[in-house]
Amino acid sequence: MFLLLALTTTVSHAQQWHSISAHVDFIQQHEKLKYYDSNQVLIQGDECALLIDAPGEFSQTERFISKLDKQLKVPLCYLLVSHPHDDHLLGMALLQSHYPDAKLIVHQHLNDQFHLAHAQLNERLDGFAKSIALSEHRMNNLPEQEQLPWQQKIAAAKARLDKWQHLELQSPQLAINKKTTLDLGNYELNILPYAAHTDADLMVYIEQEGLLAGADMVDIQPYPGEANFSQWLRAFDDLAALDITQVLPGHGDAHSKASLNIPKVWLIAIVEHVNKHPEQSVEELVASFPTHFSPSEPGLEQRAYRVFLTAGLQRAKATQGQ
Repeated sequence: MFLLLALTTTVSHAQQWHSISAHVDFIQQHEKLKYYDSNQVLIQGDECALLIDAPGEFSQTERFISKLDKQLKVPLCYLLVSHPHDDHLLGMALLQSHYPDAKLIVHQHLNDQFHLAHAQLNERLDGFAKSIALSEHRMNNLPEQEQLPWQQKIAAAKARLDKWQHLELQSPQLAINKKTTLDLGNYELNILPYAAHTDADLMVYIEQEGLLAGADMVDIQPYPGEANFSQWLRAFDDLAALDITQVLPGHGDAHSKASLNIPKVWLIAIVEHVNKHPEQSVEELVASFPTHFSPSEPGLEQRAYRVFLTAGLQRAKATQGQ
């Protein structure tokens, strides 16, 4: 799958750069990649810049770095990982290689378990190698006249793997376990740690602009397969007390503070549905879940919704009473 993405991602699926303010850029994935790869946020003060998350698909990350070089007005001092999912974390290896002086910021729990991040990266690279080997095997079973285009694709994939196979994630320099303020040079931001969407979430709040870069915790359609529901809902209560004018999510479009009620209500519905029907299996819970939450348009949105709903109900059932 990763090899297929590497071979087929084109400029037609390029990220869109949105200038939110003089200090903040929101880098959004193409609609077709919305649930497959992550958004980024670039924040620049007078002295330093901070980048939130990296694209998870390595070819995309390389193109992103080329654009980022042109957009930076000050040194990139910080790379912040919002949570330890592949599509936010693994591309940091490329960014760290390109910006070796940038300090990596993670949640304390991710820092304590950072050996798992190394394993995630090695698994990704092993997957590339196995995909190439499988593609070569399939190509060799094709008629000779059909092999040439595949030879070219496989050669390109091998060249990419040669560049990537020695990548490493460098250890974090800053581990966050409480609200932390960073000054980028006459421009302050607050890093807010939670254990909600995962057990190692970071959000960034810029009070002077009313901006919240909340990553997947504030997605309109969030993935709750590893959720701590009570902590997530408590986080929404915390956010309600902040002066927020714009929300920058990990996937999908920027939205408003009022829109945070959409994922909140859905997460509440998942927990209440499981509590109301403890005897039902996950499949039965999916079938009996209120249908008005489901996207009306068929296609990617509906497919993602069903996967996320199933994962959320399974998680709520597994953690019921905790």
